Amino acid sequence: MHETIFVNTHKGLQSRRFSGLGHINVICGRNNSGKSTVLEAIVKSGVGRATDPEPLIDMARNLAHKDKRNGIDPQLWSIIEPAILDAMRSIHTNRTNVFSEEGIRNAITSIVEVSSNLVEQYIETDKMDARLALALKSRAMYLDSALHSAFAKVYRSSFNAVLMPARRQIEPQSNLDSSDSGDTLEPNGEGLVQHLFACRNKRKSSPERHFYDSVRQHFREISSGFDFDLSMSDGGLISIDFFSEEGAHPADKCGLGLHELLVIISFTLWGTKSAVCIEEPENHMHPEMQRRLLSFFRHVTTRQFFISTHSNVFVNSAAVDKVFFTSYKDAAVHVDDVTSRATALHDLGYSVTDNLVSDLVILVEGPTDVPIVEEFLEKLGIGERYTIKIWPLGGDIMDQLDLSVFGEKYKSIALVDLDPGSGGVRKRFAEACSNLNIELFRLHRYAIENYFTLDSLRSVLGNQIPCSVTTIATDKPLKDQIGINVKKNNRKIARAMSFDDISNTDLGAFFRRVEQMVKGQ
Repeated sequence: MHETIFVNTHKGLQSRRFSGLGHINVICGRNNSGKSTVLEAIVKSGVGRATDPEPLIDMARNLAHKDKRNGIDPQLWSIIEPAILDAMRSIHTNRTNVFSEEGIRNAITSIVEVSSNLVEQYIETDKMDARLALALKSRAMYLDSALHSAFAKVYRSSFNAVLMPARRQIEPQSNLDSSDSGDTLEPNGEGLVQHLFACRNKRKSSPERHFYDSVRQHFREISSGFDFDLSMSDGGLISIDFFSEEGAHPADKCGLGLHELLVIISFTLWGTKSAVCIEEPENHMHPEMQRRLLSFFRHVTTRQFFISTHSNVFVNSAAVDKVFFTSYKDAAVHVDDVTSRATALHDLGYSVTDNLVSDLVILVEGPTDVPIVEEFLEKLGIGERYTIKIWPLGGDIMDQLDLSVFGEKYKSIALVDLDPGSGGVRKRFAEACSNLNIELFRLHRYAIENYFTLDSLRSVLGNQIPCSVTTIATDKPLKDQIGINVKKNNRKIARAMSFDDISNTDLGAFFRRVEQMVKGQ
């Protein structure tokens, strides 16, 4: 897993670093905003190991002690040593600690150019004869390859990615290729049928058969009951059929969603690439299937994912680690690190009507309540199985909002805290909910942060929590008790807790009520 990668200039995207990366990284944006360009650049990217100058300097000095074929002649080293060491220190000073291939090449070119000038100056100053001068120049010719080899060892890269294009579809029928070794498997689905057939016929203990069984298992789980099977005609033609409770369906008679799913699962589980870039994995898939696919990425696989999407499901900060927003202006692709999901949805042009497929809408007081609710929905195991939208209402202005759209269009529930300082606002809000048949759940504690445990607070905030604090009072602001505002860390603190920490509280009762509502109980 790489936290930082460096991409070179590609089409309209200028060279840049992507930092703070996690397991699942999402790129969203409007049509033709450069999402595919970013994925293409990532596939071609370089990633280096951060380092201090000492390893680089040691690397350069060691070259002087190797044989002439693989190293730098000692006489040549004595001439160019100042240029090499200055360059190494400059790399550190400029914090160039994540290198692309282009960056390495530029650094070496610069060093070789300066070194060549030093050699010329030395020859002229020392007035050596022509034979020795020629020998010294010929040794300098090997400097480029020697430096590149040494840099490659210091700046090792284990990042390699594959791109799955937006157009993916399996071939319903394929000729048997007895020599199949996986090399025929393409990220767009070509060769998949014959590869699965070859893997199915391997020994049960073989890696290939394990791959086939895993693909089939996860396909059944994510598709919610569909299955597939392969058969071969007398003429050696392999066919694939999908199955449901209604019977068998030839692949070419089925919707493309099942094709997409099988390709994505197969290619994610096969091969040795450390990262998988997927264009629009939501293509032809119902939101429920998208959620299960996202859960598969997160919980079943260890590969790093870079996903371009237009789907609300994949732009979900509770399930992904990083969200980037692309825009195209002034003939260039711009990429912003979007830390707020609300900002991302706003920039994408989403409105309330984009969420009509939700199973439940939870109305909360403010945006800092949202990550807490999301984390406990995930812990309860319903966040990935149902489409639950959480809408912050603005705290003390929530009684001024028109809630009719929620009462008319959604199955909704509202969650508010005790906060006696805003009793009038909460009373008017409760009346509005009652008039619209929106269920209202009133917490017994001052705020939702008062349900945080001391252990979770200390695990995230460490020594910022005074040792003198031994308990959290339920009727006082948390900030007044511990001396700091924790709202920016609400997700991390909630993630550090278990559902058992709130199970016996009224907040636990709220989430159990949510579970009943999405299950239709």
